[in-house]
Amino acid sequence: MSPTVLTRRELNRALLARQLLLQRATLDPLAAIEHLVAVQAQEAEPPHLGLWTRLTAYHPDEVAALLADRSVVRAPFVRAAPHLVSARDLLQLAVAVQPALERATRGLFGEVWQRVDVPDLVAVARSALEADVLTDAELGAVLAEHAPGEDPAALTWAVATALPLVHLPPAGTWDADDEPRLATAADWLGAPPATASHEARLLWRYLAAYGPAGVVDMQAFTSMTRQQAVLPELRPHLEVLHDEAGLELFDVPGAPRPAADVPAPPRLLPAYDNILMAHDDRSRIIPPQRRPRVFRAGAQVRPTLLVDGFVAGTWRIVRTPERVRVVLEPFEPLSEEARVGLVAEAERTLALLARAGEATDVEVADPA
Repeated sequence: MSPTVLTRRELNRALLARQLLLQRATLDPLAAIEHLVAVQAQEAEPPHLGLWTRLTAYHPDEVAALLADRSVVRAPFVRAAPHLVSARDLLQLAVAVQPALERATRGLFGEVWQRVDVPDLVAVARSALEADVLTDAELGAVLAEHAPGEDPAALTWAVATALPLVHLPPAGTWDADDEPRLATAADWLGAPPATASHEARLLWRYLAAYGPAGVVDMQAFTSMTRQQAVLPELRPHLEVLHDEAGLELFDVPGAPRPAADVPAPPRLLPAYDNILMAHDDRSRIIPPQRRPRVFRAGAQVRPTLLVDGFVAGTWRIVRTPERVRVVLEPFEPLSEEARVGLVAEAERTLALLARAGEATDVEVADPA
């Protein structure tokens, strides 16, 4: 029997369903973070906005409490980027994602690896962090004493490739500091990371949250390079599908794949939302011609708005001393239905953004 072929819209609806964007979920934040594998958190507000738009009820204090009790941590994770991730997932999957951090470090500071003894630096860092919690800069200064003349930032990155680190609260909270303090994952969580890589488990989790997907999509999300080696273990347990171009896709049996005509309500997504970076071919969520408007210089990813399930514009927050405004910037003229829906979503978002006593409003800009 020929494998099922999925259209772009069917892939879109599958992605939206799994990302809790067709219908908001009643999950608690910990369950939602684990369902999504992790929530990108390189800036303070976006991870909370991402949970807000996906859950029926959410307050940033809930994640602050999870960070305080160490159920959730902020740490470098997939693609070497800071994420909110559950403690149990970090401990189990850290070894699977560490190679991505090493590749990123070698790409930025390749020559350092030729001149320093990384295991020796790791021992120095572990000892320093056992004695005190340190910022990146402070840890870099300690490491530079043992490797004079080297870039302290490069030394810290090199250590992180072999020693899983976490960013201590208030990092990860709504009003986080700019420079987090560090601890080893083992010390902060009271248990060492698993020594097995659990790569197959990471891929399974990815497919459940972002599938169906091909091998290159898996690599785009995880930065793993051994998918082809791991897939033989998983293949007997996965559904095999194809996209319209004939690319082989894999999926978790029983995962939702709604029909192409299922309505997709307007949504506002935060900057750096993983849904935009989870595939090599991102046309299932953002038309290729729109990518330059969203993915900007310096690896910036702008907040986006969804209409009929696809990226149809960007949005931004404008604050004055007494007012907070959401400005919607569609790429093309909106239908009246889409306009009304997006304004309603913006007003809902303002309920999270507004501080006590602040006035709020929504502006819909003319397409540029």
